[in-house]
Amino acid sequence: MVVKKVALLIFLALSTLSVNAQTKESEKLGKAIEDFGGQKYHEALILFEGLARKYRLNPRFYAYMGVCYFKEQDYPHASEVLDSIIPHIEPFPPHERAICYYSCAESHFLLGDYPTALSYYEMTLPIAYEREKGDIYYRMGCCGMMMQSDSIQIENFKLANTWFEKADMTIPETRARKKQTEVMLRALLVTHGLSGTDMAGKETRDNQDQHADKQGGGVDK
Repeated sequence: MVVKKVALLIFLALSTLSVNAQTKESEKLGKAIEDFGGQKYHEALILFEGLARKYRLNPRFYAYMGVCYFKEQDYPHASEVLDSIIPHIEPFPPHERAICYYSCAESHFLLGDYPTALSYYEMTLPIAYEREKGDIYYRMGCCGMMMQSDSIQIENFKLANTWFEKADMTIPETRARKKQTEVMLRALLVTHGLSGTDMAGKETRDNQDQHADKQGGGVDK
């Protein structure tokens, strides 16, 4: 069934070519898919790029390209490709979309575009595996830290801890991340001398005051 599905995708991606050209190029595309599935992202990317320069590929393969760029730490190209193709991947299986959203979120985060990263992390959450949600909430908390938003930090670091508690704590990386999250959250609350609820309410009031100032023409009259 998997082989038939891949063959159909290749046919759809190259359906505008002649029969002879389809045979040759489908072999390249098949090899790119094989390399991608085998986590040979550099090799897959070279093949995808060569095909994309010559043909208009199926959206799935542009999504694969974007993930390859991310795995190769080419975050500008990853964000550019994934930003452009994500609106077209709604028919994909949920976890394929989650991989694209998360790769795009991480790329924007590592480029310093924290608001955009936050929005893609939020898109990832509903379709991510449960074991992945602690890390996603942690990254959202880090976005809040970089954006200097206390309420975003507190809310998401708390949720990260909740999901880490449900995760497999025999994994050293999970235990370390949970401890790190607890330390960051505790330091944040101690610094402000407030509970998470109080802090969220304080930021809401501050935002309301700023909005009122703007409507009133500011304080310098």
